Amino acid sequence: MIGSILVAVCLLFPQPATAPGSGKAEKNAAALKSIERFLDHPEAGEDARAVMKFAEESDDCNVQLDVDHVLTWASHKPNYPDSDVLVAAFVAGNVRSQLQSGKVADDSYQGLLAVFKVYEKLREANKDLKIPEIEDLQVKEKAGQLRDFLEKAAAERQK
Repeated sequence: MIGSILVAVCLLFPQPATAPGSGKAEKNAAALKSIERFLDHPEAGEDARAVMKFAEESDDCNVQLDVDHVLTWASHKPNYPDSDVLVAAFVAGNVRSQLQSGKVADDSYQGLLAVFKVYEKLREANKDLKIPEIEDLQVKEKAGQLRDFLEKAAAERQK
């Protein structure tokens, strides 16, 4: 169960075919492999598509895409370069945490930690890339305030 932005992002990435007859454990293992490959080499490719499709279709994860409070860069106009890759990084980190823990519950914190790593990789390749919304979240993490911020954002979504 994920927000409507995931549907929009999924439209940006054509969907790969899923092998018929794959069991739940095999699908989860394949998703984890796609996540690791994507996070190692973040780009809008097959692994990003597989991660987004898995998040949309699997009952083994619950990702909340809160563009009003958490993923604010995703709604910036004009779009930032690699914004879709950074959203996929959020989904990848969030899903990986849930699959590894066996707990189906949104983990925006782990999603953002993945975003930070991917953002730094993207900045290494493009020194001009600057996304203030992500950098503000990085400051919160360094100050030990990110988890509190995310709890407040989750509470705000419930209103």
